[in-house]
Amino acid sequence: MASEIGFEPVDAGGIKMSEIVDHMTRLWIGLATNTPLGRNFAFKLLSRD
Repeated sequence: MASEIGFEPVDAGGIKMSEIVDHMTRLWIGLATNTPLGRNFAFKLLSRD
């Protein structure tokens, strides 16, 4: 589904990584609600290919 709208999906590692992904979500919500950024930002995964 993500690739259908132009994103490249990444497997975060299954249930073992769910807590880390949850913390990233909480960070995004905290930044969105407590800084001037609002909802106009995103995280980006970079790799050295």
